[in-house]
Amino acid sequence: MLRWYYNNRIGDIYVKCEDGKVRRVNIFGGNALCIFTQWFKDAKTGKMMERLLNFYNDEKHIKNIIKGTGKLAPIDDITSIRLNIYYSEALILAKYLARWYKVTLYYKEPKSK
Repeated sequence: MLRWYYNNRIGDIYVKCEDGKVRRVNIFGGNALCIFTQWFKDAKTGKMMERLLNFYNDEKHIKNIIKGTGKLAPIDDITSIRLNIYYSEALILAKYLARWYKVTLYYKEPKSK
């Protein structure tokens, strides 16, 4: 079972959608290298809900995806990627994502509880 931690926000990916709006995809740390989630409004209930989009288990998983598909992220309409290098996972992601996308790195320590 995948678990992610909201205080381990590795970064964000911004994607231009079919409706022309740019939406954020969250990148969290957890029991995998990184986990991608997105908030959306449920059409039936009107409530905000979170959905799991993808995850990378480890660096070997990333290499296998690239070997199989030729590209790491399956999204073509990425407008920007921001990664917090406070987390070592961000540097691993940046190494691969920077091949296809502009990646902005920043450093921010998480807030203490």
